Formats: sequence, C-alpha cells, structure tokens
Amino acid sequence: MRRRALVPLVLGCGSLVAACQPAAAPVDWRAQQTAGAEAKIRADVGDPQALFTKVQVTGDDKTGQICGEVQPAHNEARRFVVYIDGTAGPWVEQGAGHVPVSQDRFEEAWRNDCLNEGYSQ
Repeated sequence: MRRRALVPLVLGCGSLVAACQPAAAPVDWRAQQTAGAEAKIRADVGDPQALFTKVQVTGDDKTGQICGEVQPAHNEARRFVVYIDGTAGPWVEQGAGHVPVSQDRFEEAWRNDCLNEGYSQ
C-alpha cells in the first residue's frame, strides 16, 4: 500500500520541478531565416566560404525577404535577395547565381522588396 501512496507524491514533485524550470527562450525566426538564406546563396554562387555583409531581414516571417551582400572568393561583392516564402529567387545581382534574373528585374526586386520594406544601406 505504501508504494501506491508514493506515486502521487513522486508525480507531484515532478510537476513542481517542471514548473520551476525557466521557459525555453523563443526561437528568433530572423536568425533562422538569415542562416537559411546564407546557405541558399552560398549554394547559388557555388562557394561554401562566401562572406556576407549588410544582411537584413525586411518584411515579416511569412512574406519577407533577406537582403544583403555576398562576396564569393575571387569575386566582387554583389547584392542578393532571398524570399522567405520561396515564391521567387534566390537572386544575386548581375546574374551571378544559378537562378537567372535580369539586372532590371533584380533592381526592381531590390527597390521594392528590400529598400521599400525597410532595408537601410
């Protein structure tokens, strides 16, 4: 009989311990999206060691984009846009990536989806 009496006590202590644990920190969706975007651009330019600068998230976690500059080895820095929802791109200016985009279309995307959405240079 004593063993049965201990079961609620043990379960109650477990609940108390769980209640005292700090809540898990919320995951920063911007950091996750930025890391994913950088991985896509590295693959797109064919350089796993490419360096990134001026990377910013514009818009929201559903329809936003990651904008910035990438510098592959032995090449100049170029701007890029990665769409979070995957509806277009990823795009690297001057046709430097695998996804073909004209420079005019890239400039339009940069202006509308980066600059007009809050990207600061």
